[in-house]
Amino acid sequence: MGAAIPNEPSEESRVSSWLANSSSDDSVFTRKLISGTYKSLQDDIRHAQEWFFTTHLYNEPLHIPLYLNEHESSHGRIYNGYDMYDMSHSIDETELCMSAASHIWAEIQHFWPYFSEVDVNCKPEHKEMLSACLLDDPQDTWQTIFTSMNLLQDQHISIHLPRHISPSRSFEWILPFKPYMVEGKAVITRIHPDALNLVELGDELVTIDNEPIELVIERNTQVILTSEHNAKYRGLESLFLRRDDTQIEATLKKMDGTTYTVLFEPLPISAMAQRYAGNRLVYRYDYMHKVLDEGVHHLVLYKLSHSALSQVREQLSSAKGIVIDLRHYPEDFFAWLHALGWFSSQEISSAPMYEHWQRAPNQFSSNVQRLFQFIQPKGGLIDKPIVVLASRDSISQNEHALAYIQNAGLPIMGEATAGINGNIQVQSVFSGPDNGGVTFIYTGLQVTQNDGSSLIGAGIQPDMAVPISRESIVEGADNQLTRAVEYVLQQQ
Repeated sequence: MGAAIPNEPSEESRVSSWLANSSSDDSVFTRKLISGTYKSLQDDIRHAQEWFFTTHLYNEPLHIPLYLNEHESSHGRIYNGYDMYDMSHSIDETELCMSAASHIWAEIQHFWPYFSEVDVNCKPEHKEMLSACLLDDPQDTWQTIFTSMNLLQDQHISIHLPRHISPSRSFEWILPFKPYMVEGKAVITRIHPDALNLVELGDELVTIDNEPIELVIERNTQVILTSEHNAKYRGLESLFLRRDDTQIEATLKKMDGTTYTVLFEPLPISAMAQRYAGNRLVYRYDYMHKVLDEGVHHLVLYKLSHSALSQVREQLSSAKGIVIDLRHYPEDFFAWLHALGWFSSQEISSAPMYEHWQRAPNQFSSNVQRLFQFIQPKGGLIDKPIVVLASRDSISQNEHALAYIQNAGLPIMGEATAGINGNIQVQSVFSGPDNGGVTFIYTGLQVTQNDGSSLIGAGIQPDMAVPISRESIVEGADNQLTRAVEYVLQQQ
């Protein structure tokens, strides 16, 4: 590299160049040094289409060759991860913080594939992240960096830090009840045995220490990584964890509109070992298959295992209708992939997926290529009335399965999903948090809705919106499953 423009190789020159859709060669991602003639590599549109890249250093042009003569690149090696370091200090020190922040920013700038869908200018955020490293409190530093990362709306984004500098550090206490967003309100869905005389299931949490719950949620979203699509849900969820046992005053409202105030102390986190009264917000079932009322079968696809495929298929043959439950992340990829082939007589395609091949060191110069996946019919078609359940907890591979469901023409009932799909990248800087460094995760593969619109930050929308109801929380009932059974019976 240098100020002089490098000579372009001849067509038959033996050269090497990077073939990369990621920063490392791992799993579904590729970063390899490929050798061949200059013409053969340029004929592959995944490679750089120019022989050099120009940037500027101290206002002077700097020309970087993108193809090197083979003998000049013979000492290169495939990048498979960062070296491990014996850290005597932590990334709360300014220089190491800046290095880690810059590395996170660079990974996102060059390899995050959603810039065409999410309106965010990543470049100015680099300065914000570096400036944050100058703050006195490392928690404030990483809260600022979290704010920059939240602009991406990537629900896979995760940053793991040494405990002493993490914005979520020191969570040693918990609330004696669990509030979740239900019907747009912060509703008590589970109660610790020690608090059964304080609050009731279905009560709405209105204030904490005289502060409206909306403001508490908004503040919480500043210290967690989330997307706007999930901010209220995740911000309220994080309220459950506390840093100290300071007594709390809360105002709550019953379903009839009457309000009351309670004083309580957080419990030690070890109290989570005791079972809370009530149910998870999104029901989770331990069985794979069950016969419900009037011959409707409940196929819990997220629990289905490969070894049980034959048995479950045989059981479904007698069903008058089927509710396929995909409200949680599947446990067995090959099981649900196979089982969906039971419900279509034709090949089913996945949602559009795209690899971004870096033809130059610039995200916006990448070559985008679509990937194709299909599910083939598996034996005779199970032709029954069917509905599929989705939830706000349906994410990633879960949404991958639901996109197949849509393309198979099966109706979806429930709530909009989390809104992120695509294989993740996991990278560590300075050996990760256990050694004073940081590990960060982001989505490395782009996936859209079936119609090409954005999945990220939006989620798969149900054909029939059936949110979890406040009444079902009080009654301890799964209103989504109940409505799904009613729908299936109506189709007979």
